[in-house]
Amino acid sequence: MEKRKLNRITAGFIVLVVMVLILMFSNSLRRSSHITLPEEGSSPGQAEDTNASGGDALTVIAVTPETVQTAIETLTRPRQYSRVIRVEQLWDGGSGSFETTVTVSGRWTRTDRSLSDGQVRHTITDGEITYIWYGSESSVYSAPAGDITPDDEQAIPTYESILDLPVEDIAAADYRSVSDVNCIYVETVQDPEGYTQRYWVSVETGLLVASERLLEGETIYRMASLTADLSTPSTDRFILPDGTVLRVLDVHEQAGILWHTVDALPAAAAPGAVAAGCIDWDWRFDKMQQHTGEHILSGILHQMFGAENVGFHVGSEVVRMDTSVPISPEGLRQAELAANRIVWQDVPVLISYPTREELAALVYRSKKAIEGQVRIVTIPGADVCACCGTHTRTTGQVGQIKILASENYKGGVRLSVVCGARALAAAQAMRARQADIGALLSAKADQTAVAVHRVYDEYTTLKFTHFGLCSQLFDALAQLTAPDADAIRTLPGLDPDGLHRLAVRLTEATTGLCAALTPTEKGTGYCLARRDGDVRALTKALNAALNGRGGGKPGICQGSCAATPEQVERFLKERNL
Repeated sequence: MEKRKLNRITAGFIVLVVMVLILMFSNSLRRSSHITLPEEGSSPGQAEDTNASGGDALTVIAVTPETVQTAIETLTRPRQYSRVIRVEQLWDGGSGSFETTVTVSGRWTRTDRSLSDGQVRHTITDGEITYIWYGSESSVYSAPAGDITPDDEQAIPTYESILDLPVEDIAAADYRSVSDVNCIYVETVQDPEGYTQRYWVSVETGLLVASERLLEGETIYRMASLTADLSTPSTDRFILPDGTVLRVLDVHEQAGILWHTVDALPAAAAPGAVAAGCIDWDWRFDKMQQHTGEHILSGILHQMFGAENVGFHVGSEVVRMDTSVPISPEGLRQAELAANRIVWQDVPVLISYPTREELAALVYRSKKAIEGQVRIVTIPGADVCACCGTHTRTTGQVGQIKILASENYKGGVRLSVVCGARALAAAQAMRARQADIGALLSAKADQTAVAVHRVYDEYTTLKFTHFGLCSQLFDALAQLTAPDADAIRTLPGLDPDGLHRLAVRLTEATTGLCAALTPTEKGTGYCLARRDGDVRALTKALNAALNGRGGGKPGICQGSCAATPEQVERFLKERNL
């Protein structure tokens, strides 16, 4: 008898020691990356020296499912920005994609979405009235915005909905990086219909930069817009006699008349009224840099690889270029270098209007039958192409041509390119991110990759150690369980995977009800299981009684509720009598 008692004391001591160790490792593993967020009123990315100010000028938040809503509330969307959003819908038998150019200025949002039939749908809304037109139509339709938000106009999820989620609906939250963009990551639990939502919110801009929707674990929707132009969106503006400033949204020619579409007209506007117009030079010059840079790079790719430019778009963030043939990363590197050599030579950009006979004998890109006068843009050493757009006077004004990304696309490659001031901004942002990483890892700029590998190796080792200690603890708890008894165990610091593993391990030791519980900031995480049994009815009753959410298969269910572990245990014991 004394020996049995001693064995129990020994086993209990072992369990206690293991629990202490597991909690130590758990805390180190669950510690999220820390990002210093600015206090309210400062601009995104701006930081102050807390020591110099003599107080806590900054808020430091470790993102977890329990704290992510506080972290997101700290972020502020910019009032002025432009970007391009790409959306993919991946339904079985009905996949497709589209791009939307978005311009935001205060309460106004403009979207330009490419439709499957080739048309472009334009919208402008202030949240109260929405204006819609298609292509170059002069007819504009207007209607109350109603419940249609600017995010709805963009056909993207509204990440602010995270703020309205019960914390138990958030399965995971932490800081993650996507394509060098530092983000707050949020993943919801799978709802009863099988849907899961994932969000990546930029900590620098406060914008949703990526999102996925999954059905039973399969991705059915994906959106991405990793960069944004945070400068004030500019367009041509008209100033009417009454002083009203109107934003020009579109300009087109019809029957020899130039039509300017503006955001609104005041009551004083009347046919015959005189308006003064001015060109927004910063906006125009940026487009000139991107357009001329696109010509240079397209011409070089044509020379080197016989690649045709089968599509391009000068967006507010990047220039998108699609080629007709695949090109290797090394080939793109060489082409980028050759294109920049043309920039360095600062050769003139030549504009000519050849006669029909001269045009027939001329070799140029985009040669096709065109009615009327054809305008030829020639860049010596790089390109000859028919074009009616604006360009820089010389290639030197392009500044720099940089390929940011490439992906295989329809038998060729799709390139994301920036030129001029955009290329400089991209380089500066990249250097700033590298410096931040180097500071965090105590590594020089050229050693950050090595340092990241070292930290990852350390994390992997710690993760395996943590996993092994958990297994030992779960084994000890299982060994202390009688074969036919219920096993309800509460352990702090367990993540959803740990709860699941503990519950499964307990079912190997007993045929009774098995429950793994862990306290959370807003209640309890749980996993219920029974060998050769069905716990779905019990789970449903628990959720109804204790404001919970979760589900699963007959033998095992998992979720969370708003009660304490003691209340959950008491409920399970009462229902399982």
